[in-house]
Amino acid sequence: MLYTLEQLRAENDYIDRPRITAAHLNEINDYIKAIEQTRTEQPQPFDDVDFTNEYGQHTEHATIDGESLTNVYLSTICENGIPHPVKKDDGTITASIGCGGAFYPYDPAKMEYIGTARKRCKIYAGDFIGGYFTIYFYCNVSHFRYDMRNIDKAEALK
Repeated sequence: MLYTLEQLRAENDYIDRPRITAAHLNEINDYIKAIEQTRTEQPQPFDDVDFTNEYGQHTEHATIDGESLTNVYLSTICENGIPHPVKKDDGTITASIGCGGAFYPYDPAKMEYIGTARKRCKIYAGDFIGGYFTIYFYCNVSHFRYDMRNIDKAEALK
């Protein structure tokens, strides 16, 4: 779903709403197109995960991380992070999550594809003089189930 400027402003109900411009709208719609056009039944950054950790704690909408500040493994799931799209040097888009709960390594081969989901994402806008603010938006991503209680921990760390 692509946004109009009015829809984007309505979804971001806070004092900076009037500062959301057509340039922000175009950037967000470009990200949405890039994310939604690359969804598959194979897990990748931005995808939504019905996640249970090894202790049985459940998070209904965890996120597959792309390049977090805390990413020690090649592939991690963040419990409650909101992904921020980042354009890589090769033109592809990856998810950056700086915080949002614990990060867990996962084995992509053990993910169970269960359909699609609506994922909340964000970009940062503004500048040093006027101040920075966050603009939230939604896009459609692949949805998976992953239960670490059924996974050999040594396998997931590979």
